[in-house]
Amino acid sequence: MGGILVGRAAEMAAIRAATDAGAASGRPSVVAISGPAGLGKSRLVEEVCGAARADLLISLVGYEPERSVPFGAARPLLAATRTDGGDHPHGSRTDRTDRTDERWLEPVRLFEATHQSFRHSGRVLLTLDDVQWMDESSIALCHYLLRAAEAEPSVLTLVIAGRPAPVLSELTDSASRALGDPDRFASIELEPLEQDAGVELVMSLAPRTPPDRAAELWALAGGSPFWMTAISRSGSTAASTMARLRRLEPDASRLLALLAVGGRPVAEAALARQLEWPTARLQQAAEPLFSTGLATLGDEGLQVAHDLIRAAATREIPEDLRPRLHRMVASDLEDRAGDDVRSLRAAMEHRQAASDPTLDLALRIVVSPGRRWLGPDGVRDMAAISDAADLLDPRTAVLDGGIAALAADLGDHATAFDRFARASEGHLDPIAKARTALGAARAAHAIGSATEAHAYVDRARSVADAPWIGIEAMAVEAAILLWTEHRTADGLTIGRAAADAAHRALEMPDLASEALASLQNTLLAALRAVFDGAMQSEDVPEMERVANEMIEVARGIGIEAYLRALHDGAVACVHQARHQEAARRFLEVWDGARRETLPILAVEGGTGASLAMLRLGRVTEASALAAEVVALYDRMGRPQIHRIRPLRALRASALSGGDWRAAVDALEQDLLDEADPHYRLSTHQMLFVWLSRVGAGAMLDAVDRHLVAGRAAVGAAGCPRCGAEFEIRAAEALARTGRHAGAAHVLGTLQPMRTVRPLEHAYRRWIAGLGAEATGDPVAILSEVLTELTALDYRLEGIWLRIDLARALEGRDRARAIDEYRSAVAVAGLAGARTEQLLADQALRRLGARTWRRRASRSGSVRGLERLTAREIEIARAAAEGDSNPEIAERLFLSRRTVEHHLSTILRKLELRNRTELASIDGLRAEAPAPAEPFD
Repeated sequence: MGGILVGRAAEMAAIRAATDAGAASGRPSVVAISGPAGLGKSRLVEEVCGAARADLLISLVGYEPERSVPFGAARPLLAATRTDGGDHPHGSRTDRTDRTDERWLEPVRLFEATHQSFRHSGRVLLTLDDVQWMDESSIALCHYLLRAAEAEPSVLTLVIAGRPAPVLSELTDSASRALGDPDRFASIELEPLEQDAGVELVMSLAPRTPPDRAAELWALAGGSPFWMTAISRSGSTAASTMARLRRLEPDASRLLALLAVGGRPVAEAALARQLEWPTARLQQAAEPLFSTGLATLGDEGLQVAHDLIRAAATREIPEDLRPRLHRMVASDLEDRAGDDVRSLRAAMEHRQAASDPTLDLALRIVVSPGRRWLGPDGVRDMAAISDAADLLDPRTAVLDGGIAALAADLGDHATAFDRFARASEGHLDPIAKARTALGAARAAHAIGSATEAHAYVDRARSVADAPWIGIEAMAVEAAILLWTEHRTADGLTIGRAAADAAHRALEMPDLASEALASLQNTLLAALRAVFDGAMQSEDVPEMERVANEMIEVARGIGIEAYLRALHDGAVACVHQARHQEAARRFLEVWDGARRETLPILAVEGGTGASLAMLRLGRVTEASALAAEVVALYDRMGRPQIHRIRPLRALRASALSGGDWRAAVDALEQDLLDEADPHYRLSTHQMLFVWLSRVGAGAMLDAVDRHLVAGRAAVGAAGCPRCGAEFEIRAAEALARTGRHAGAAHVLGTLQPMRTVRPLEHAYRRWIAGLGAEATGDPVAILSEVLTELTALDYRLEGIWLRIDLARALEGRDRARAIDEYRSAVAVAGLAGARTEQLLADQALRRLGARTWRRRASRSGSVRGLERLTAREIEIARAAAEGDSNPEIAERLFLSRRTVEHHLSTILRKLELRNRTELASIDGLRAEAPAPAEPFD
């Protein structure tokens, strides 16, 4: 709207208060502006932009014709996102063959790439105007950035403006909930201007207007700044827009009509092409639109000046002219679109408005590299076009196959099955028939329909005889047997046969590149089936062999396949109790997946790495990594990930390294949100083991509650391996709560497991050592088990064993018991296992032993500084000078969690308890009182 801003002082004060609160806290703020059309929302947004002290300003606008165009409103945001490899936040990218075009990252990857691109941009101002017209993908991206800014944290001001509508209310509510502080949120509901402000506005626009006439115009406009501006320019009534429209010359009227139909800014060159006019004629037609305020010229091109003008202009377009205008816009978009799914989707909107055929356009859309941006709504729209098409038209089967592949990518396996099945019936080419039949089989397997899955595997075999078809059919069949029908032996046999057949086929001479690629992918699928079968049958050597082969095969396919295979290799290491190697591989997956913007795989790898670190007794590192993983998981909206639950690692590290009671409460809450019985049983197991360790008989009721609930989950899960592990840990809990006969009964009726035989043996012996003298010498047993677990790299469990060993020694050798408790304290301190350390400390006090630990020297130096890295020295000096973690992070361009992790490592290396002791080295701060012991 431009001009001066009047009558909005209170609104601007509320906005300043929220944004100032955000800036002062180093966290995001949100301003939501709502009001009917014409009340000056856009003008208020302009004022916020002009007053902001932002390092980066990005403005998004919604346009009505593009409500269905994925990321249509987010174009300026994506244009500024660095995903082209040249200036990537994680450094240069490696060459790979599994990505067609980085512009078309799937949405969750695009969200994370955008966040990473802007996370170090300083103060960012992101404005969303006309939210009621924005597409869902753009809104979701902006909300992701807000959640990320709150978690990191960073200073992001998000300004949301639009007419009252459900989408605006939903975004406003979710944005306010994303903030931890209501002071950083301002909600503005615009009302018509009061008379004094209205008169001031009119007289600023037309200074010669008498005050009485200005008051009359204010009343005629109903307090709307838009209509007051329009009336002041024309000197007429509120219907002046219609009058201006009807006074236009034909060329100007045609140009305005085209702009109204297009709905968004258009460059002069594009308008000239659509109208088939020379540039001079276009500029001549545009001049009266500018002079009368009907259109404006901005950075993106010409556009209608206001939605109210656009609505009025649209009503004036003759019915017979509308289809022609829509075709002009559609044709130009199609000619320039290439594989741009946004332009193609916008062109489809105009084709449908003109009642034109859209089958060919739909085909271009479903094969576009950006097809995943369409989302579920796009799948439904494409399906409607296919349903209306001729079933005998070969293009219909191709479209169905594309829709099915898109639906499968989005996890809509029911739609994928229906469309793959339809495509398999419609195709004439045998290979295409077989390919879509296998797609139907995989989709049927995903929805648990074994009968349909087998039927389409058989169909694929019957219609085509290409080698890779038969091999892939076997791989799909193996997956069905393993996971849908739970026939492990049969599935493993067929998986091995598929892998052998793939090996033979790859040895054939003169394979074409396309056949080679198909066979490599098929071999990987077959090997994955063998890996899953080996895991189910607890054949650890086979798991390792197959995992290593998968890693080698995946190298020739692409980085995503390689990282996925590396993840499976890490899982194999876990099953072999090779936790050092597992941690290394999981960390490589975590780093590689973040570098390649594969957030779900990053969460899987990071979770695995943090759990491996915990087993190794690296609690501080595990806790820091788990927090970083959960921050990413939260930014993603906590999607369901079949393989893992990222919060589990955070809870487990908090049990040992933080407030264990808060961690227990969080695990209890996780149970309320968890539907999968596998994860329910493991959560119950974690809880009853932990509570029996820290509370023994004092927490008997809670232990028994989780034992009972966990056994119910074991029955629902139907997994013998998980059930056996559960019962072993149940026996431990029974023994710790004094029910040794019950523990012995559980172990006596439990069939030994194969997968973790060394660990199972150690746990059985450990539980025996918790019993009475009749079961053997507890000290001897526990000493042996400590040696066994140390050899298996279960170092965190080793701390608990030391505590149990010390407890067993109390009645026979007090001095040795004290030594063992002190050993547990020392090992726990180095590991960052605060809970275990304090528990051993408590036992030492009970025995009357001294529990001091070496403090920092106040002489200006401390032994051990040479053990710090250069980065740790830098952070230690900043902390000693009194800088906060956010200040250190900003100065050194690090995340806050990275700073927290480094500080924990520094304190551990220097044998300090807190920042106060670190600061006391240079005499900067007085020593703070020690924190309360959580067991007192």
